[in-house]
Amino acid sequence: MTTDIQRVGKSVGKDNYIGQQIGLIGFDDPPEAALTQPSLTMISSPTRQMGQLAGQRLLAKMKVHNETAQQFILPPQLIERGSA
Repeated sequence: MTTDIQRVGKSVGKDNYIGQQIGLIGFDDPPEAALTQPSLTMISSPTRQMGQLAGQRLLAKMKVHNETAQQFILPPQLIERGSA
């Protein structure tokens, strides 16, 4: 079965020939992303760390009721693979 990308004469991957290939980037970085051909470039958010920080903030707020809200930022990570 051909994909829509193949039907228009293009392929997924790094652009070795201008206009011949299409870059593809996904989100969430499931384990299967590294197994595809070409392997998929992904943007991954640190969900485990976000949960840990949220839990720590909740526990701290329960101990000190007048605590001001603290902001925390966990930037996403680009995982470069063969699709872009």
